[in-house]
Amino acid sequence: MRIRRLKKEHVRETFAVVFILFAVLLLLFFFSGESESPFGCLIGGIICAAGGVHYTSVSIRKIVNTRFLLKNGTSVYAVVADVLIDKSVAVNKRNPLKLLCQYTDEYTGQMLEFESDSVFNSDIDQFIGMPVEVYFDPANPSNHYVDLKQLVKSTNYLN
Repeated sequence: MRIRRLKKEHVRETFAVVFILFAVLLLLFFFSGESESPFGCLIGGIICAAGGVHYTSVSIRKIVNTRFLLKNGTSVYAVVADVLIDKSVAVNKRNPLKLLCQYTDEYTGQMLEFESDSVFNSDIDQFIGMPVEVYFDPANPSNHYVDLKQLVKSTNYLN
């Protein structure tokens, strides 16, 4: 298994969670009357709530995009080429893994690479060399969805 450092794409999600927590705490202090400056708490709550709304909208956009690709995207079978470790994120001191899938277009000969969503199971490297279904937008191959559910079902792999 080759270790690669991935982009810090989840940083804004982490900040959004922190904003939500601060928004709740600030609103609690504001309505409990224990703060000396309720206007400052209100402004802080609004700023933190805006971060939470941003996080929620990004999550909803991802769900809508996945549904769109499953319905309208081009479906191909790519081969799992590698397992990537995302060092920019850690949950309970464990880094998520991503599958790197490769597909070669028969007509153009162009090789496309797709990364799956994060997975926290450590024995996912057993999937290297196996085919996995990928849905993507032909106009923009970076807009893709790797369907890990079919891969998991075909190997009787349990989370």
